[in-house]
Amino acid sequence: MKNIVQFIMLSVILAFNIQAKATVIDFESLSKSDDSVTFLTGSYIDSGYIFTAENPTPYSFATVGDLHPRFGGSTSFSTFNYTSISIKNTSNAYFDFTSWDVAPVFLGQNDPFGPDRIVGVDYQTDVYGFRNGESIIMQSISLPNDTPANVLTSIDMIGFEQIDEIVIFANAFPGIQFDNLALNVSAVPEPSTYALLFLGLATIYASKRRTKNRA
Repeated sequence: MKNIVQFIMLSVILAFNIQAKATVIDFESLSKSDDSVTFLTGSYIDSGYIFTAENPTPYSFATVGDLHPRFGGSTSFSTFNYTSISIKNTSNAYFDFTSWDVAPVFLGQNDPFGPDRIVGVDYQTDVYGFRNGESIIMQSISLPNDTPANVLTSIDMIGFEQIDEIVIFANAFPGIQFDNLALNVSAVPEPSTYALLFLGLATIYASKRRTKNRA
């Protein structure tokens, strides 16, 4: 009997832990060993999450090669036309957004998209979390104008739990780039977890009944 109880409890705990396992999206699948800039005009799927540019042209969502001075290997979210990017779980599961790394987009003096700084303007990003289409949380991230370009700053996200969509909107030119998004499916029991628990309780009950009848 004791072994049965321990097995059931261990199974339930493991079920919760599997669902709560964190995923860090580093966009390495987009990395290229060159100095190119690749603009993604559609959706991008990585580690069970889909990234969609709401207004995909021009220059809304891009990644750069490892040899490019714009912080090679990271993903760049540009604010041209003030577009936004949504993030959803491909299985439509609720998820938590715990942290990410953010930096200003670097635009050099000879860059075709513009100068490298606009004096007096912070690099601000608003992040919205939604559940069932309703806004539940918002956090503004402001990187001061003197923040070194291409130097990632780790940002903790507060309260972004059990949501089904994130929308990232950068509202200052020239934009931000981001990397290492820590996302995890919310630790909410699936029906299979409940079924396992009920099966275990039924097993315990039946075992007790048999023991009582033998007595």
